[in-house]
Amino acid sequence: METKTTDQPETKVFNRSRQGILPFYHMVSDADAPHVKHLYSFRNVAAFEKDLDHFLANYRPIDLHAFRASVQDGQGIPEKSFFLSFDDGFRELFEIVRPILLRKGIPATFFLNKAFVDNKDLFYRNKVSLLIEQYLTQPASYNVREIDTFFNDHHIGGNSFKERIKSLEYRQKHLVDQVAELMHFDQQEWLNKVQPYLTSEQVREMISEGFTFGGHSIDHAKYCTVDLEEQLRQTRESMKWVTETFDLDYKVFAFPFHDQFVSQRFFETIKEENLCELTFGTAELQDDVISTNLQRMWFENTDAEPASVITTCFDAKEKRMAEGSDRIRRPFSELRTYTIAELDAEIASGAFWRQEEKNIPITRYRARAHVENPRAQRSDLALVTMHDNDRLIGYLGVMPDILNLPGKKKKIGWLTCWWTHPEYGGKGIGQSILDRIHNWYDGAIGCSEFTELGQKAAERSGKLWKKEISGTEFELGSDEEVSEWLTQRQSSLPPEQLEYLQEIDRETEHFIRLYRHEELTKRTTAELNWLLRYPWVISAPFNDRTKERLFFSSTAGRFMYQAFKVFSDDARLIGFVILSIRDDRMTTPYVYTTEIEREKKHVVQAMALHAAALNVKKIKTYHPVAKSELAATGLPIKAEKEVIKNAFFGHRFHPEAIRGLHIQDGDGDNAFT
Repeated sequence: METKTTDQPETKVFNRSRQGILPFYHMVSDADAPHVKHLYSFRNVAAFEKDLDHFLANYRPIDLHAFRASVQDGQGIPEKSFFLSFDDGFRELFEIVRPILLRKGIPATFFLNKAFVDNKDLFYRNKVSLLIEQYLTQPASYNVREIDTFFNDHHIGGNSFKERIKSLEYRQKHLVDQVAELMHFDQQEWLNKVQPYLTSEQVREMISEGFTFGGHSIDHAKYCTVDLEEQLRQTRESMKWVTETFDLDYKVFAFPFHDQFVSQRFFETIKEENLCELTFGTAELQDDVISTNLQRMWFENTDAEPASVITTCFDAKEKRMAEGSDRIRRPFSELRTYTIAELDAEIASGAFWRQEEKNIPITRYRARAHVENPRAQRSDLALVTMHDNDRLIGYLGVMPDILNLPGKKKKIGWLTCWWTHPEYGGKGIGQSILDRIHNWYDGAIGCSEFTELGQKAAERSGKLWKKEISGTEFELGSDEEVSEWLTQRQSSLPPEQLEYLQEIDRETEHFIRLYRHEELTKRTTAELNWLLRYPWVISAPFNDRTKERLFFSSTAGRFMYQAFKVFSDDARLIGFVILSIRDDRMTTPYVYTTEIEREKKHVVQAMALHAAALNVKKIKTYHPVAKSELAATGLPIKAEKEVIKNAFFGHRFHPEAIRGLHIQDGDGDNAFT
């Protein structure tokens, strides 16, 4: 397998009148096919035959052996040819597709999943479609409240059962299994009754008729969400099974779902091990730096005529070529992903923090904070790292959270701590990592505040839109002025009007619920206690070896949270505040007050007194009440200036849905840093 470098110019000339095509399908049927119908639309028999007739009228069919020879000889896709293939191995390919192809004299290649042939197991996406069908047609077979509670407990957002269960990814297939249990769906009974997949005997019969077969992973893993070792395991086991079981003298493989973010290291490894001669993706004729990885055209999920599908694909290719973006450029390095569960395992093993590692992507205590996140699931992505021959060259953390948007809750992955090794600047390392996270969270990502370099990279990515948040930074007067003011004003906050907290009590929880109107995240006791218990920065008088190996700060001379309640003269709770003090600076992560103006002023007065007592030099706040009232407390202020914080949101979040919501200063990862 030839491996080309990513800096080669795109010199290939595209001639649509001579271009060969690689159409592929999954299912052809006139029947309902409930295990597929809720995933994508598929061709009925008449439409499929119409597609084939168009191919035959405009292209010449080519079998795998001739196609393979052309690619391996460096000729690429033969001119005016069509190479037909099918994925997932449904039984309709034997019962319906096979007779049509034999009648028309069209060769084809079929890509199989080891786990599904002979109906041993059920593809989790097929199970999703079946559960949607059951939900819509058999309401007496399940308890709606139980299912809604399950989704809510696992922070699975969406406006309908269909939307929620379809959002579950390969890494969350165990959750699909749990929903199936709640709905009393008997997988084995359904497999035995319907027999949805090809049997080994059917495959052998098709081989005897001239059809060819290849691997499609073990159980249809989504390669962009698993690490290199799992990608290779799925490929090795799939290819070993299909070639040995069916005595094949050729080796071809089609990536399940797609081949996005599969690295050059993967392709180099399968070449070294002689696993595959050709591989196939689904990126519609894009050129690939891996010359033996070919991109196919999907002819499903559309009612368009075959000529229209081809024209649309050709138009998109010409547009990409004009923009210089038609070639798929694969990272030389290896991307590694860590879910919450995998990060927990890293804490136990200590692998990240071995002394021989020059750089580390996260501290132990920050990793522990991610693991304890009450809004995270064990399957949520928490960290992506990039390695060059095991050397850490980039990383980006993710903090799973839930946004309270109008009428629905939506999961978000807050980006945090984005770093690329200086020696690898300009090589797209950071963008590759961002792409992986963006894909994992299906665009539902955000960042409460980037560094300057991170902001520029985010803007270049085109994956996020910016929301400006205006705040104020106050620089306090001299120590003498502040001390004198504190002496004069301290009596305005007698002990009976103040109560410090280590964790949120019931009174505070009730107060927050009353006054967290129109908030983006609507923090609860669980999240606020999590913040107080698991800081990302710790107080330390000296730098330690961890700080020297981490690009982002892990210690400070002073780092603390100050959580307190404020009461009125008549002993009513009128405010709750969490302040963050880092060295000589103070921020206001979470502030809750009543709607009464004099009570708001009293809460801000308490915040000002704490700033003075804690010898703070600067206060930065974006909270509207603190911004407007802090100067009025009389606290000596040497200077104040407007500051702008740019929060970023993925395009899964419409600006109008977020525009009217209050973003607390500590939302995202700001409270931790």
